[in-house]
Amino acid sequence: MNNVVISVILPTYNRVSTIKYTFESLLNQSFKDFEVIIIDDTPNDKVYSFLSSRGYLLKDNVIYFKTSKRYGLPASRNKGVLLARGNLILFIEDDIILDRDALLILYVTYKVVKKKVKKLGAIVPARPIIMVNYTSPLITSFIMKHLKRPLIESSITRLIYQKYDTEYNGIFEIPTGHPCALFEKETLIKIGLFDYKTFKGSFEFEETDLFTRLRRSGFIIIYQPKAIFHHIQVNEGGCKTSLFKKAKSFMSNYVKYLTKHYTPASLLPRLILALVETSVMFVLTKLEAIISICAIVHRR
Repeated sequence: MNNVVISVILPTYNRVSTIKYTFESLLNQSFKDFEVIIIDDTPNDKVYSFLSSRGYLLKDNVIYFKTSKRYGLPASRNKGVLLARGNLILFIEDDIILDRDALLILYVTYKVVKKKVKKLGAIVPARPIIMVNYTSPLITSFIMKHLKRPLIESSITRLIYQKYDTEYNGIFEIPTGHPCALFEKETLIKIGLFDYKTFKGSFEFEETDLFTRLRRSGFIIIYQPKAIFHHIQVNEGGCKTSLFKKAKSFMSNYVKYLTKHYTPASLLPRLILALVETSVMFVLTKLEAIISICAIVHRR
């Protein structure tokens, strides 16, 4: 086996339609000093049988762990960290396709930035969406079209609007990030890993909570748009659920996140402003759609 520098943590739940692309992109990486740790949270042998049939589990740098009961995404990631042999941790998901040089770019960026930034919390790669086969959330279309930075974090509501695209030049600091990022194992353990006890359901805000704890501990988060992780969004497996359950989970975890990190007195104002904020985005999305349709009709 190659020297393990990066431990790639790959949680999976009942999704075989995309994990094959994820694995192929890992096997084709130009950077070779990594291991893949699969945390299979699927209640049956569907994923295991597929991975075995492709010979993926026979690879020297692949470690397979089957959960005895449903862990959930945050706890699965934590288990992967505890099994990891690399000093660097990269979380990915089973609907991610990595560019051939993605790991190499992240590692070189880490080595360069670490010389200047001792408290380097994470390096966040680009994560453009390449396929969507289900209805997007209400505010997505407006945000994706008009966002001029990789993300914005609302200063009051702390809602995050994100478009981790490749259109940016150079690396720069960002306030938070998506979980498919490169971390130091020691740092993750130091800040307490993902809070799997607080955030339930479809697990919104568990990554926001992690990055908030990183930032409040003085760590810097860097965005590297040249390391590209393509995100295939499909309506299968993972944390997918009905719109009602997802909305309920979102609000529950949002309240838990605010309660954990901000004063109780600010909770109600933040919730009211969040409702106003998302309503405005919804209206803007609808107006833009109507204007676009009218423009098309007029041209005809």
